[in-house]
Amino acid sequence: HALVENSPDFIAIYQEGALKYVNKAMCERLGWTFEEMTSASFNPIEKIIPQRFQSQIRENIAKRLKGERISPYEVSIKARDGSEIPVIVKAQAILYCGKLADEVIHIDITERKRAEEALKESEEKYRELVENLNDVIYSIDNTGVVTYISPNIEAIVRYKKSEVIGRNVFEFIYHDDKQRILNQFQKVLSGDIEPSEYRVVSKSGEICWVRTSSRPIYKEGRVTGLRGVLIDIT
Repeated sequence: HALVENSPDFIAIYQEGALKYVNKAMCERLGWTFEEMTSASFNPIEKIIPQRFQSQIRENIAKRLKGERISPYEVSIKARDGSEIPVIVKAQAILYCGKLADEVIHIDITERKRAEEALKESEEKYRELVENLNDVIYSIDNTGVVTYISPNIEAIVRYKKSEVIGRNVFEFIYHDDKQRILNQFQKVLSGDIEPSEYRVVSKSGEICWVRTSSRPIYKEGRVTGLRGVLIDIT
């Protein structure tokens, strides 16, 4: 009882359409008292579950009470003031006071959601910056395969981004420059940072001069490729 009451997770026992028990954290976070939430007039699904999740919750409760195992899932629960709290639900059927009941643990993931939103916003800003530059941003692995390239590569070589990613960068380099650039590629992988100027062949067969500046990508202390900038200097 002490462990459950002091848990930061929201713990409840649902039985015959009502809440028979809710822990302290759930009462405090949602804004109702224990007496209010466990009263016969309190309909937990309608009171604390947003409408868009209600049918899913009812269905999962019914399945658990029939003995089916439901994997943890993500929904939101609603506080007294109408605000929503994202949670992961872990639940199981139990016997409570001699009757079948649903024991539910709601894990508050508000901070995780905020972090995900902040990361998504940061990634969107970075992507917008990269894709609106005149220069081309690229990443290649340590064998030369292109793992990322910004869309404006099309303005230089007439290949779309999707036609370049997954191919080896040396496929696009003019044959007279390949060996020299392969040697420089190995130098940069070893940490010898040196810009390169060379020719590439466009989709239409035209030859363009480009300048690249790359730096090694490290993962767990190991070089896994290069990331850099390509500029058209034709």
